[in-house]
Formats: sequence, C-alpha cells, structure tokens
Amino acid sequence: MGKELNVIRGRAFEDLFSTYRGAKEGEVFSSCSKNLNNKSFLIGTFPFLSYRTLSHWRENNLLPDGVEPVGWHKFSFVEVIWVYVVKRLRDFGFPLEKIAKVKKQVLEFDKKNKRYPLFEFYLVLALTTGEDPYVVVLPDGTANLVTSLELEGVKQFSKIENDFLLISLKSILRERGFKVVDPAILLPQTRREYEALKVLRSKDNSETKVKSKNGKIYEIETSENHHEKPAINAVLKKMMQNGDFGEISLKLEKGVPQSVQTIKRRRL
Repeated sequence: MGKELNVIRGRAFEDLFSTYRGAKEGEVFSSCSKNLNNKSFLIGTFPFLSYRTLSHWRENNLLPDGVEPVGWHKFSFVEVIWVYVVKRLRDFGFPLEKIAKVKKQVLEFDKKNKRYPLFEFYLVLALTTGEDPYVVVLPDGTANLVTSLELEGVKQFSKIENDFLLISLKSILRERGFKVVDPAILLPQTRREYEALKVLRSKDNSETKVKSKNGKIYEIETSENHHEKPAINAVLKKMMQNGDFGEISLKLEKGVPQSVQTIKRRRL
C-alpha cells in the first residue's frame, strides 16, 4: 500500500477552488467563507462532547489549529464539522494518534487568513452541489478529501489494496439539520473507458490519441519520449517483451543519440 492517496482533481476543480479561495470582499464566495469561519459555536453545540473529552482531544492535537487553546473554546462552522469527523473516527475505533495524522492531511490551516481552505471548499460542495464529498481514511491513518467521482480515480490509480473508511460530509450536515443537495448519480464506465482514462492520466505519455466508432473506443495510441541517455535496444527489448504494437524513432545529433520516441498502439 502506498503512503499517499493521490487525488486527481482536474483543471475545472483547481480553477473553481482558486476562484473561491481568492474571492474579494463583497463577492458571494467571500461572504460564504466569512459565514463559515465565524466563531459562533461553543462546546454546547456538541451533544457528545464533555469538557474532559475536549481537553483530552486538545492535548492529543485533534482539535482544529484555529481553536484557541485557553479560555472559552469558540468554533467556526468549519471547525464544528471537523469535530464531527473526529467523533465518527472515534466511533470506528481509530486511535488518537491516527486521527491526529488524518487531521494533518485534510485540515490544513491557513494561519494568515485563519481558514482551512481545502476542507472548507469540500464542505461548500457538500452543502450546495451534487458532489458527494468524503474524508477517505486508510487503516494506517493516511487520508485525503475526495468526491465520489474522485474516489473512483483514487481506487484505480493509487492501487489501494486494503479496506478504507469513508466519512460523508453530507451525512454530517444532515445530522446537523441541514438540507443538502442530493448526490448526483455517477455514470458507470465501461472497461474500454476505464482503460482510456488510465492512459490519459498517465504521466509517462507525451501525447495520447483515442479512436472511437459508433460511441465505442477501439484503439489507443500513445507517444513517449526518452531523453536521458536513450538506448534504442533497451526500449525495443521492452516493447517486444510487452508484446506492444507500434514504432520507434531515434533522433541523432552529430551521430550521437539525443532522444528516442516510442509510439504504441493498443486495440481494445
């Protein structure tokens, strides 16, 4: 099992997240963020949390970094939702040190702006869209934030070999009495679509072409450039061992190999 859960979020997500995070005063996103980070909740908002438990969680670094360590503990809405995540993990028997590890990975604190940008953004998705966000946690405490669609990518490309736990942000919001947008139904992928997506997201290929007919993918062509001391015999041997179809081209300068390009074609 890998030590990271790599989430491929895509350009559309990154653009929207950047817009949300950089919203100026008076804009809708800015007002939304301000409300979510307003410190208006006290310990009484948690029916399951005593002062003793709160102190114990604070000592073990489970509370959000933006919660003051002394005096009256005031929480923002974002911080309230995180405390519910901790409660869910404790209910599943997660030890405190692993929950602290989860926190470090999914509740990154922006000290300058006193916000938790990524966690906050996924919370907004849970509240206002058909996206279905989760905190996904592996048995060793490795964790990340994902939507249900992103989770499919994580399962396919992070090669998760063991069981994992999903904490639903929509479920927590419903428990808090909020009416959230129902999650969108994911369209199933065919085996060919899965293979094409896997190739498209590979970092090894410099160019990818997908051919389809009557709405069905029948061939994938990939190009890969080898620049570091290219050895055409080694590349050729590897393609032959893999049973690949394609071609190899060699670029020379003054008789010295500079790069090797492989073009592979795979029929599905």
